[in-house]
Amino acid sequence: MARTPLFGLFALFAVSCGSGTVGYTAASPSANPPASATPPAPTSGPAPVAPPAATSSPAAPSLGSAASFSVLGAQTVTNTGPTALAGDLGVSPGSAITGFPPGLVLGTTHAADTAAANAQSDTTSAYDLLSGAPCTVDLTGQDLAGKTLVEGVYCFTSDALLTGNLTLDAQNHADAVFIFKISSKLTAATGSSVLLVNGGSACDVFWKVGSSATIGTSSSFLGNIVALTSIALQTGARLSGRALARNGSVTLDDNQVSGCAVGATDGGVLDAGTPDAGPADAGTPDAGPADAGSAPDGGAGIDAGHGGGLDAGNGGGVAAVTQCKGVCTDLDLDANNCGACGARCSSSQVCRGGACARCPSKDTQCKDQCADLMADNANCGACGKVCTGKNGTCVGGVCSPCDGAVCGNACVWLDKDHANCGACGNACGADQCCVNSQCTPRSSTSGGSCTRH
Repeated sequence: MARTPLFGLFALFAVSCGSGTVGYTAASPSANPPASATPPAPTSGPAPVAPPAATSSPAAPSLGSAASFSVLGAQTVTNTGPTALAGDLGVSPGSAITGFPPGLVLGTTHAADTAAANAQSDTTSAYDLLSGAPCTVDLTGQDLAGKTLVEGVYCFTSDALLTGNLTLDAQNHADAVFIFKISSKLTAATGSSVLLVNGGSACDVFWKVGSSATIGTSSSFLGNIVALTSIALQTGARLSGRALARNGSVTLDDNQVSGCAVGATDGGVLDAGTPDAGPADAGTPDAGPADAGSAPDGGAGIDAGHGGGLDAGNGGGVAAVTQCKGVCTDLDLDANNCGACGARCSSSQVCRGGACARCPSKDTQCKDQCADLMADNANCGACGKVCTGKNGTCVGGVCSPCDGAVCGNACVWLDKDHANCGACGNACGADQCCVNSQCTPRSSTSGGSCTRH
């Protein structure tokens, strides 16, 4: 089956089968510039930029009731295409929310109600706290691309720009906090990415934006964007975190916005019920073969057997994972890439052994999806009934205790979930797949595939 792309709900991250993650080397604190100095331009293979040794780690502000929201606007929230949100969607004091459906919200939608108003108030409080955080490194005028940064408060007295890959190194600190104080605009160019390595949580990355933020087409971004004005996620951009606009609007276009639970990172994307080894697909998960959904698979992804992901049937055998548009997927099971990248089955078909087949008689047509109501975590017992969190597994048409691991509000399988690979919050890199609980780079001899045994 195919699932509507969600962010776990991943940065987002676009999971590909390329080479490894951005490298880094440890830096001595004495080698870092003082807070008042501008750090030197990065060279090839830069060491992490660290704040002065005498500066304590920054504190993460509480988001209060805004923490349950994936997207929160002030004037409007507008969506185009099969966007998927892991958490709540809201707007206040405005009331206009458009584009849902075709967009999917796994949480609750709040339009100009008390919950949205309270979330806006708490967003303002968090924005003010972030504004008051003392700077440890001034990066004004520098592109964030190519940098590896450790926890700290990074300040820009004007615009901030990311045109490539930024690595945030938590240095095995579970509570590492990264704060970016931007006086004006934040722009992430097309195809750019933010990667969190060595522990940490996407929940503890904050982007305080003094005007508006734009996350470019097909980018994989991470953290809480708290903008004074508006936020735009352009076509195919993925955000692992939250988009919170204080005074303006949020614009979405075929995006995956993952929920960010306190204490657990959501380094990639989250399915509607069960995770797969890549980003979530465009329909809904079932316990058997994948079905097609109505839209191209923004994150490819598959639902194969119990729990989805890279399982062949019920988790046995060997599944080859092939890169389709930068995403790891199984051509034998992905109805949006059935037998070959881009070969889509119809909404009334499933993909079996790389060939499109008719929807089994035991399944039900739920809008544009072929669903098994007895085992489909997004259509459990009835079309549209989604199982999440601790009761994230559909058994016999009833949402039952998760038979995997609960990471945040997601029931995940740690052996194949690239956002929680081997442990909650252990996100694989943009050029890796999660295979047998290990982040695995593409093999130069495997034809661009990762293989799961």
